[in-house]
Amino acid sequence: MAALVVGAVAVGSASAALPEFKTTGSFPVTFTSVSALPLGPTFKTLAIEVKCKMATVKGEVGGAKLVSKVVFTYTECTTILAGIGTVGCKSAGQTGNTIVTLPTMAELGYINKAIPTVGLLFHPEAAGTTVIVEFPCSIITVRVIGNVIGLASPLNSLQTTGRVEFTPAQMGQVEKNLEGGPTDKLELLGEEVSIMDTEEETFSSAVELKA
Repeated sequence: MAALVVGAVAVGSASAALPEFKTTGSFPVTFTSVSALPLGPTFKTLAIEVKCKMATVKGEVGGAKLVSKVVFTYTECTTILAGIGTVGCKSAGQTGNTIVTLPTMAELGYINKAIPTVGLLFHPEAAGTTVIVEFPCSIITVRVIGNVIGLASPLNSLQTTGRVEFTPAQMGQVEKNLEGGPTDKLELLGEEVSIMDTEEETFSSAVELKA
């Protein structure tokens, strides 16, 4: 089988440097989210495009600058393979063409402090690995590795909802790095992967993304 590499104001705590999450209660604050895209999320390179009908996410805001225990679940996922046609993609042990990531975490930072825009840099939670998820699509195996940035909003508003947007460029993502940090990307055999998804979040208690 060929292998493809695709690739909140905290009570009683000192304020961290902005940007930061604040909450009127205490951390962690759990959240769930669903994709807001009518056609669902996609993962695309020049070599392969995986389309899913829906995405849901679970995780928690663990502190002023940390989101953790984040698991993405994508459902009804397919791709088109040359000479074969449309095939389903699913993680081991899943049914109905469902892809489930390994736990990820995200670090909060500015994309552009002057505007300001704020991002979450997602990467595998387990130490010593770059693999986010691996799944077969018929005769190929897709392995997603690396880091990806989502644009976080709204800013400076205490509320129980939020949004994270993954915006594709022609190659890779529009948001390439947090301010002052290295370039972040997902890859397929050295080729950048473009992700398109918008996640609408619901928090267990009100959170403010202070910038």
